[in-house]
Amino acid sequence: MILDSVRGRLAAWHTAVLALVLVAFSAATYAFLVELTRQRTDGLLVETARAFHHTFISELVIESTPDAAARHAAREFRFSDRMVLVFGAGGEQIASSEPGESAGGAGEPDAGGARMRAGRVGASGPIGADSSASRLLIGEAARLAAKAGPGAPVFGMLAGGEVRAYAEAVEVGGAPYVIVAIQHPGAEEAVLRTFLEAVAIAIPLALVLAGAGGYFLARKSLAPVVAMSGQATRISAERLDLRLPVANPRDELGQLATAFNALLSRLEAAFRQQRQFMADASHELRTPVAILRAEADVALSRPDRSPAEYRESLEVVRDAAGRLTHVVDDLFMLARADAGQYPLSPEDLYLEELLADCVRAMRSLAERRGVRLEYAPGAEAPWRGDEALLRHLVLNLLDNAIKHTPTGGLVAVELATEESAYAIRVRDTGAGVPPEAQSHIFDRFYRADRARSRAEATMTSGAGLGLAIARWIAEAHGGTVTLESTGPEGSTFLVKLPAAALQPA
Repeated sequence: MILDSVRGRLAAWHTAVLALVLVAFSAATYAFLVELTRQRTDGLLVETARAFHHTFISELVIESTPDAAARHAAREFRFSDRMVLVFGAGGEQIASSEPGESAGGAGEPDAGGARMRAGRVGASGPIGADSSASRLLIGEAARLAAKAGPGAPVFGMLAGGEVRAYAEAVEVGGAPYVIVAIQHPGAEEAVLRTFLEAVAIAIPLALVLAGAGGYFLARKSLAPVVAMSGQATRISAERLDLRLPVANPRDELGQLATAFNALLSRLEAAFRQQRQFMADASHELRTPVAILRAEADVALSRPDRSPAEYRESLEVVRDAAGRLTHVVDDLFMLARADAGQYPLSPEDLYLEELLADCVRAMRSLAERRGVRLEYAPGAEAPWRGDEALLRHLVLNLLDNAIKHTPTGGLVAVELATEESAYAIRVRDTGAGVPPEAQSHIFDRFYRADRARSRAEATMTSGAGLGLAIARWIAEAHGGTVTLESTGPEGSTFLVKLPAAALQPA
């Protein structure tokens, strides 16, 4: 059905609203015309009655009695749609004007004149007294005349509401009379009827044109939506490079398409990152698993191996299993962090003590590599956070610094307070981070020196996850970790933790 589409519903609503407006406007216009016609009719009746009054007074100069003057004046008033009745003080009919002939035909009276003749009266008394319509009209006019008093004219409807009448009490020749002017609204009714006929034709025609035009405009306006819908159906996980067409980026549909394309770009980047993550994770896990399998095969290849050889193989297996455990643990931590399912366990602690513990834990590794590790505890730094995660963060930074510092080099740890935040700096005297790698060092599985032997894994995974985990831990505590400086003289990593927000309770 046509209403099943947005275009059809928009066109239907447009047509319905227009129909309501047209009907309301037509009704208001018709009511205005009716009121205007009534006022015009009342004005004509008042003018007719007053003009007859002046003629009545003028005829009194010629005629001998006021009644004769009234009848003579009535013969002077001949209108196709108006007539005048004169009543005496006792309510008796004195005179009646004769409706005139229609100006448009050869002596044929119009509809108003024909109706008025139903109650016409002559100079000497009522004519056609046997007509019930004549008697009814004169009787109603007499009753209306009885309501009029000196200075208090009245309006009324006669003949069942078809005829408008005006009654005014006057005094002529010292005698009281009531002049009743009657107007048959034939012409006015024709105008109103013509208006209703025009409205009955114009409104349906306008609604048909509006409905067709509204549907065309809606179809034209929603054509970009149809195009976007067709393009969206072709987008899949394998074709995330497709984008929606943007006809006009400044209108609402263009803004919607632009926002959707931005969403697709982020989704494509997330899919690409996930695929890369899976590929790198598989690559990192393949090495320790291959070592485990190779050592097991070597140990089982000969049944007469010595205990020393078995011990050597088990040590290799243990180291590979340790590396595998670190990679799996780090992957599990990042997966839970991405899913928002790694809750923090905050507790009161002192950062200077935590740093001292981490330096002591890494000192043996530094000595094995011939690197000097320095830390001078300063003032107390009370804080509240997840101690295990913070320890992990610092150990990752120290491990990264030691691995990239040559023999005889120095790794220094500093703690300071800067702008209501704790600043932890880890400096090394290594070769620095290459410019092309500086924007990627916090990416997962990224290593600036991919030629480094994977056997150099230490307390952390050695899989390029250490800095990524450090950044997540800092952000989880409302802080940041950045590469503050790097160069041939070494690199400095800066961790900032909000001191005021996480003070101990």
